[in-house]
Parts: sequence; structure tokens; C-alpha cells
Amino acid sequence: MRKCLLLLVCLSLLSSCAPERRRRTGYESFIGINEKELVNIVGAPDSVYEMGNEKFLTYFKTGSAYAGYGHVVPQLCKITFVFYKKRLDNWRYEGNMCDAYIDSINLH
Repeated sequence: MRKCLLLLVCLSLLSSCAPERRRRTGYESFIGINEKELVNIVGAPDSVYEMGNEKFLTYFKTGSAYAGYGHVVPQLCKITFVFYKKRLDNWRYEGNMCDAYIDSINLH
């Protein structure tokens, strides 16, 4: 029993460090828009990469937050929009400030 509990705790810790790879619920309405529409909403991307029929637009946001007792915690968010045949097919994000960043760029 103790080994199972230890295994569950370890798996939980490992999964909490993994980047978020799923499409966020409630934001599917952006799926299908073209690149120009996304850039009009979000702004110019920080990087662009193309591979075959896919194009990746990536946005970065960094900052810091006061955590008390004089500690400052770095914050970041990386959002990648994946276009397939010139239409937004999916997007993913990773980082500890993505909820605030997503809200700030009105992705809803």
C-alpha cells in the first residue's frame, strides 16, 4: 500500500511539470480562423515556423510576481498556434502565467 501511495505521489509530481498540450475548453471558437484574423486579435507573433502544410505562430510573455518575504517569482507563458492549410487547427500553451496572458489577449 505504501509503495502504491509513493508511486501515485511521484506520478502526480511528474505530470504537474509537463506542459499543457490540450485545447482549452471554451476557446474552440478560434479554431478555423486564418492567420490574419489571429494576428489582428493577438498581434504579431514572436516567432514563426513552417513545415509542410503547417505553420506555427508562437507568442512569449514573461514577467515576475511578488511571492512575499522579498521573493520574486519569474513568470512565463508560451502559446503556439498551429495552422494547417492556412486555418487554425490547434493551439497549446505552457508556463505558469498562461491563464492571465490568455485573458489579456482576449482568447475567448
